[in-house]
Amino acid sequence: MQDIQNISQLRTRRAANNYASVNVLGKDTPGDGYAGIFYWDDSSVHTDDGVLVISTQFSPIGRWRRATIENSVLINDTLLQEILNSSELNQLIQSSSGDVILNKFNVELRDLNDLRVGMIFDPSEEPPPQTYDKATVTRAANGIDKVFEIGLPFFEAPKYANVVPGNLNAVGDFFLSFDISKILVNYRVAPSAGQLIFHYEARI
Repeated sequence: MQDIQNISQLRTRRAANNYASVNVLGKDTPGDGYAGIFYWDDSSVHTDDGVLVISTQFSPIGRWRRATIENSVLINDTLLQEILNSSELNQLIQSSSGDVILNKFNVELRDLNDLRVGMIFDPSEEPPPQTYDKATVTRAANGIDKVFEIGLPFFEAPKYANVVPGNLNAVGDFFLSFDISKILVNYRVAPSAGQLIFHYEARI
């Protein structure tokens, strides 16, 4: 997945295909609290709000739409206010018979028949396929098992995966194997009993 420096650069980015994804590092500068993954929706005519929906200079139809807000940084007050003011969120609230729940990672639409999780606000649409995953997980070692599983949310096998030990007990001689649903951390010698911490990332 390609890194884009800011929203201004995203406006000049032509998508390779529908649902193409890019990683935007910030609104104005990388690390300013607005980082996240955007995907291309080639039929969207939603209003460009500078945060959740971004138009381009190439066509009046089609928008970059925010799929995530980077959860490794806290959303600052300005970004939260812009999300609350966004036209898409307002449309969703007006069309919902239930509750809208905000936290620093997700906006959820809950009603009697539906549950939407994420930053995709049009309740008539399915969320885009996830193409990137990065997190820290813990696993319990018993001193015997050599293989530890990390689940993945993808719809096809990743092309890249990496795991870094997060504590001393997880350090050892291991290799990785992975498929559509998981990464397997395969130790040549079983780690000592205790907690294992893994920092992982994967992309398709």
